[in-house]
Amino acid sequence: MDENFNNQKQLKSEYNEAGFQSLRLHNLWQTCLRIRGDEDGCDYAKWNWTLDSIWSELVADAKQRDEKKYFMQWKIINLKVKVGSKTNNSFYKALLEKEHFLRCLAEDVGKGGKKTEGSVNYI
Repeated sequence: MDENFNNQKQLKSEYNEAGFQSLRLHNLWQTCLRIRGDEDGCDYAKWNWTLDSIWSELVADAKQRDEKKYFMQWKIINLKVKVGSKTNNSFYKALLEKEHFLRCLAEDVGKGGKKTEGSVNYI
């Protein structure tokens, strides 16, 4: 084998992707909050796209954790969103359920505000 190839095997990444993913997720959750709290009305399409982006961040973890469970729930929730998109009230409720599902998934895969045994809750 080539000596350069052997040296490349010893290279290590200079950054931690988990930290960047946490920042991306934080920014996406903040976007959801801004969209839902907009005084001029909620942009349901933008909220849905943002939730889909969160799913894209969590999908690999969902696949490793329990692919069948999470993917089936994801399909059902997206069907509810599609059916619910006919009126603002039902669309809002379906998107809120989608967001709740994703927040629970983030907790399940350790990407949320998961507590450790020794952590203290000040609230």
